[in-house]
Amino acid sequence: MGLKNIELPQVANALMNAIHEEEMEIINELYDACLREDGEKVEPLLEFLLAHAEDHFLTEEELMREAEFFCLSHAQGRAR
Repeated sequence: MGLKNIELPQVANALMNAIHEEEMEIINELYDACLREDGEKVEPLLEFLLAHAEDHFLTEEELMREAEFFCLSHAQGRAR
């Protein structure tokens, strides 16, 4: 049983909602490939999911910078 769109909480940003929906679709494809034991599809889907997740968080950081989100500078200072 994969993820259903109805299970995804919506955020106040349409772009982020779209990104979350894309990731849900990738995860469902990965889940289906695992159930079918389709090793040829699992690895590329994992790589695609990882790249998508990296883009997701880079986009999220950029949106936080644009909005001057108060926690962003504090979190970046702790990461150094």
